[in-house]
Amino acid sequence: MALEVLLEVQLPLEPPPEHKQFLLLSGQEPVDTLEAFRVRHGQTTAWRYNMLVQICQRPRVVCRREVPLLYSMQITSPGGGVVGELQILEGVEPADTVLEFALQHDIGREGRATILEAVCAVPRVVCTRYNALMHSKTVSGDGGVVIGKLDIYDDVEPVDQIYKFVKDHKLPLLAMEQLLSVTCSVIGDAQCQRAVPLVYSQRIVVKDESTGEPRQLGVLQIPLGQEPADVVHSFGLNYGLAKPFRQNLVRKVCDDTYVTCKRLKPIVFSSPVAVENGTTVGFLSIREDEELTDAVHRFSRQTNITRDLQVSLLQALCGTREGILCTRGQALLRSTPVSDGTGQILGYVNIYEGQEPADVVYHFADQHNLAPGDRDTLLESLCNPPKSASGQEENDDEEDEEPLACSRYAPVVFRVPVAAQNGSHLGILEVLANEEPADAVARFGNKHELGPEEKKSIVTGVCQASGLECTRDVGILYEAKKNIKSQCIDVKVLFQSVNHNSCSRPKRNFILEAYKLKLPFRRLVNDDR
Repeated sequence: MALEVLLEVQLPLEPPPEHKQFLLLSGQEPVDTLEAFRVRHGQTTAWRYNMLVQICQRPRVVCRREVPLLYSMQITSPGGGVVGELQILEGVEPADTVLEFALQHDIGREGRATILEAVCAVPRVVCTRYNALMHSKTVSGDGGVVIGKLDIYDDVEPVDQIYKFVKDHKLPLLAMEQLLSVTCSVIGDAQCQRAVPLVYSQRIVVKDESTGEPRQLGVLQIPLGQEPADVVHSFGLNYGLAKPFRQNLVRKVCDDTYVTCKRLKPIVFSSPVAVENGTTVGFLSIREDEELTDAVHRFSRQTNITRDLQVSLLQALCGTREGILCTRGQALLRSTPVSDGTGQILGYVNIYEGQEPADVVYHFADQHNLAPGDRDTLLESLCNPPKSASGQEENDDEEDEEPLACSRYAPVVFRVPVAAQNGSHLGILEVLANEEPADAVARFGNKHELGPEEKKSIVTGVCQASGLECTRDVGILYEAKKNIKSQCIDVKVLFQSVNHNSCSRPKRNFILEAYKLKLPFRRLVNDDR
């Protein structure tokens, strides 16, 4: 088909007075032909606009666009069929055009990336970004309160962007599912390839030992619901990463705003455990560098398995698999570093299963010459640790720490079995460090309902056998923190008789009410019942 000349005219150039011939043929878009003319003769876009206004007013000339076409290409499907023609216009970001074309033809993210890469390689096409806004939605909460604006770009999986929006605005995960459903219905299900977000996705770079240059490894991707420490461990083994590198990588990952870590050590062994009737009570998991006895102890707390089954697990697994440590038989309940005033670590207080924390702390204090006040503070922090602030997330396995059972706050310096008058065994009398033996006897005697003469007899025997300093033969039951200046109380039977002649009524009432409320006292009460 022969082309017809629609317009032939001399166009004035800038600066005047030069003119050049402009030829417009049938089938040509005037602005495209004029753009080629402008580039060839070095004219401005303002000049092109002025000339286009005049040309479009000429008879037989039909103008469909005001901006020229920079680039066009036929897009084919994997099967070889033509999908359509992609046209990149001047002034329009190529990424936006490619996205619009892809949405019309159900082209996924990988296909869009391939097309955009080819478009941006064209010399005249300028790409200032490689993503496009696919969807934007204002999210509101209860009562119509605006929570924020959710923007979905085409270069990131929608669920990943929605997950970050939910985390940023502290919304429940249910909101993520709802927003994903709405978003995918708008942009098309073909644009939503996953329903589970990646909480972390980064290419890992290491230093090449032979060249000293950075070497790129694969992309570390952690889906929501998987423990980061386990994913990093698998990634590290796959690429032959040393343990110190993996450990540092776990800490880096767990420091990320969008990552939640319940522990820092990966699980290297996991197996179901069944009881005699065949019922599976749970999975025994062993972490990297973890003693088997610690893992079994943790499992027993979770499942309440018997001591016999615990022993069976230790016997069955010790020495059977590489990486399972069996160097001790007692579980480590707590390992706490202790520093001096300069911040230098003196050592670790290690409390094992079956040990009394007070005994361990006092022994540590003697070894390192801790002041009594520091020793008592350390023991208090172990027996009554401060609770985490509300909403504070814990990791590094802190969720596995069980409260220490502290039955006393000082070590036992003397221990002796005590028998009743009929010869039956009553129990073990324990005298604590810095404790008056009479006080220990009073505590023991009250527990076993012994009379005053029986308790005095035991005190005499303990003082003779123990070699401990005994300054009195009557024990003290209570010591108040509330200072009562008057020494007006004469107690014959604990808080049952008060010397009315030597104590005023307000003070007597205070004493009695404090006793009923179980308030602590500084007033010493003799145990001479």
